[in-house]
Parts: sequence; structure tokens; C-alpha cells
Amino acid sequence: MPGSFSSFLSAAGGGRPNIRPYLLDLARYELAVAEVRTQPWVKIAAQSTETDRPAQVRRSPSVGLIRCKYDIRPLLESDDAAGIPEKRNLFLAIVFPRGGPKERVFEIGADLAGFLASLTDWRPVSGTNGGFDQLFELELVEGR
Repeated sequence: MPGSFSSFLSAAGGGRPNIRPYLLDLARYELAVAEVRTQPWVKIAAQSTETDRPAQVRRSPSVGLIRCKYDIRPLLESDDAAGIPEKRNLFLAIVFPRGGPKERVFEIGADLAGFLASLTDWRPVSGTNGGFDQLFELELVEGR
């Protein structure tokens, strides 16, 4: 059942001294990775250009979003990461690039995380002045 392990960690974390507090964030990350890997990945538009802007955009199905209480990226980036990750609230985007061997993980701001979370279905694009260009480049959104 998806989310069972993270629910277990959340419930057990307060009463068990052996469970490290950042493990819940790692469980969220693993769940997001598993969910994204099961999505069909169809890239509709590689990028936005001045002459060929898409009429609609959505968050790419190859993107997972999670909110963390710890910056777990050092644990993901190195096999020999030691210590406890820095405690701070942040949002992470997990992107599986087309043709890439491994997911990319990077921090995004709260406003962008909220915006991307709202793009679950196709939405019309109007008057963006190229505002989606970087989102296309990072493969966070796709257009048609």
C-alpha cells in the first residue's frame, strides 16, 4: 500500500529514539520516485520558442514534488554522506529526464512548488512572455 512506510515512520518517529527524524523525508522521496517511475512518459514539446509557443501546459508526468523538513539531498548525492541533514523546510523536485540514466533532484521555492502542483491537467497559456522557458528546459512542464 503506497505511503504505508512513511505513515509508519511518522507514527513511530515520536516514540522511538532509534528512528532518525529525516527518515520520513527519505521515505517521501522513495515514494515519489516509485510513483513517477510508473507514469507513462510522453514528451509533447521539447521546449518553448518565440515562434512556436504551446497553447497548453501541464506538469510533466516525469516530475515528483515533495516537501521536506530536512535537506536530504546530500544523502541522495553521495554514498558516503555522514551526519544528519540540515533541518530546514524545503520543496524538492524530482525529475526523470528523458534518456537520462538517473533522476535529478533540486530545490524549488514554495511558490513554484504550489504552481507545479496545480498543473495536474492541461492549462491554457496566455501572455507568459516566455515565463515557461526555464520550466521547459528543466523538464518540469510539457506543452502541446
